[in-house]
Amino acid sequence: MLYETNAGFELDPSDATRETHTSLKVALMNNPRSRDARVRAAVYLGLALRSARRWFLHSERDAYGDAHLRWAVNLGIPSAGYDDEPVREAFRAVAGAAWQLSLRQAPPTFDEAADAVSEAEKQTHAGEPINVVPEIAAEVAGYARSKHRREGLHVMFDVGASTIDICGFVLHSDEPQNGDRYSLLTALVQRLGLHELHSRRRRVVEDADERLCPGAATVPSPMGAIPDAGRSYVDDPEQSLRAVLDGVDRTYTNECKAAILTVLVDLRQRRDPNAPLWTSGLPVFVGGGGGRFGLVKKALDSSHWYLVEHVVKQGINQRRLPELALSNSDDVPEDMTGRLDVAFGLSLERFDIGEIVPPHRIEDVPEMPVRPKRDAVGKEQV
Repeated sequence: MLYETNAGFELDPSDATRETHTSLKVALMNNPRSRDARVRAAVYLGLALRSARRWFLHSERDAYGDAHLRWAVNLGIPSAGYDDEPVREAFRAVAGAAWQLSLRQAPPTFDEAADAVSEAEKQTHAGEPINVVPEIAAEVAGYARSKHRREGLHVMFDVGASTIDICGFVLHSDEPQNGDRYSLLTALVQRLGLHELHSRRRRVVEDADERLCPGAATVPSPMGAIPDAGRSYVDDPEQSLRAVLDGVDRTYTNECKAAILTVLVDLRQRRDPNAPLWTSGLPVFVGGGGGRFGLVKKALDSSHWYLVEHVVKQGINQRRLPELALSNSDDVPEDMTGRLDVAFGLSLERFDIGEIVPPHRIEDVPEMPVRPKRDAVGKEQV
């Protein structure tokens, strides 16, 4: 969230807050040319960068002393956006503007941020340490460096707060010294994050008749853990409202399943039908803050059995990304561990992440020609 006052923007609410802005990344994805979307995203990122840099310089003062530090910015972008030039350009401009805003002390105003965005749009950022990296590639960077690594076709299913990001990619390396290469084949981003589900449930509760909803006040905060079942939001002895919330959950699960199958079927039919890993169950990694959510697992299980019955009998092989050492730290809450995979990948230098090939540069696999049907030859014709 981003909070706006008469003096400028801040990351924390205060008595001076007059407006609150949410879903900043989604707004930028939906309308990458929007001036307001670019400015607010740049402000938020700039304030976050300033806060992170201040923390680092304070906590690591003894280790680095007066050494000259080289800073770099890797900005994660949803996989589908990486193949969309207007979106990619918008994220680059936001990153460049955010870095300049992060160097200022006072809270930036809208006009100051707009000027920074305009200046960043004129720059090519060539030679600057600012990179736009697909979050999928960053998320699997730990896996690519682990003993569990397998080259070939994989799927990454990232469940965030606002969106789900599903990407089929091929992980390979032509030469070890050249680093990893990610060929993104099919990518899909949809507004099906866990806070979207929470909003749907909340609207049902808030719109219900008070007689049927004596427990409306039990709606949890979106900042906390979201319950697996929507019916736990209310105490409805008549079961009527619970039935409606069950329907919300079914719709969400079916929409997630449809999104998953859209990617999987496209990979099987058009993008990489001959991948060897189809024969052993296609590896599907599940990550993000909502990777362990119950309805997400249900959607994946349902997708697996659909594939088994209609597409490929081995289905999918659900997998978790290897846990990073920092995920086991006592300082990291359990519900945060899934979010650290992207952060770890983005902390690497661009070369260490590897080369990323967008979908438009990869041709479909040609369809196999259909052989003409031949009449059976009887033994009397031989």
